[in-house]
Amino acid sequence: MPVDLPPVRADGDRLIQVMINLISNAEKFCPKPGGRVEVVVHHEGDMARIAVIDNGPGIPEADRQAIFDKFYQVKERGMGDGNPLGTGTGLGLAISERIVSQFGGRICVVARADGKSGSEFTFTVPLSTRK
Repeated sequence: MPVDLPPVRADGDRLIQVMINLISNAEKFCPKPGGRVEVVVHHEGDMARIAVIDNGPGIPEADRQAIFDKFYQVKERGMGDGNPLGTGTGLGLAISERIVSQFGGRICVVARADGKSGSEFTFTVPLSTRK
């Protein structure tokens, strides 16, 4: 995290809720042993960009937008029975998206930028104009 990052314009408790959701999802899907979750923070213009990066199986491109819908869960690949990959309710990412958008930010998931397996969830929140 850059030491010169200005404060963000958002509710700290709600941002903690988003971070807990993203980090716990990443941890849940990481291989055991050898799982890795990384959090990277930097600023781009008037926004802070926070990325939660894992080395889990990744999310199929076809599911990447739908995972932010209420009750949606990615189906387990290779099982053929359509079981959800996770054990949650499918609400965490929908709630996280709503929180981030209320502060004027955006949240998305992409394949890892380094081409390795896993996911990279990124969200932005506005930086405060106060000093």
